Amino acid sequence: MKLNLLYVYVFNVLLYASETWTLIKRDKDRLLAFEMKCFRWILHTQWNQKVRNEDVKKRIGANRNVFKIIIQRKLQFVGHICRMKDARILKAIVFSVTKDKARKGRPCREWTDWCIGGPAHTEMEGNRPG
Repeated sequence: MKLNLLYVYVFNVLLYASETWTLIKRDKDRLLAFEMKCFRWILHTQWNQKVRNEDVKKRIGANRNVFKIIIQRKLQFVGHICRMKDARILKAIVFSVTKDKARKGRPCREWTDWCIGGPAHTEMEGNRPG
């Protein structure tokens, strides 16, 4: 019961508009840490009791995590945009290419990089924000 309330109330507020986020490894780690903190709060287990995260997940019965929910939402949003007519402004903006001069340094990460490279490629690499 508490797990369902956690997913419905807390995680839905936490993940509001997450399909548009450009995540880096640090963000992923923080989201997963918050999720584990919530699980431990439900079980009344503190971090200094030396209970492994896998054991906490088994005891609570969590079969999905926050990051998988974000990936699912992103894929649904990409599918929604791809099904739009070509005349829609959102589709034109998302898939447009700007012709600016290249700046020095590492290129900034964009949301469309995730679409092209896939969730496993882009979401896990790098600790630097783009």
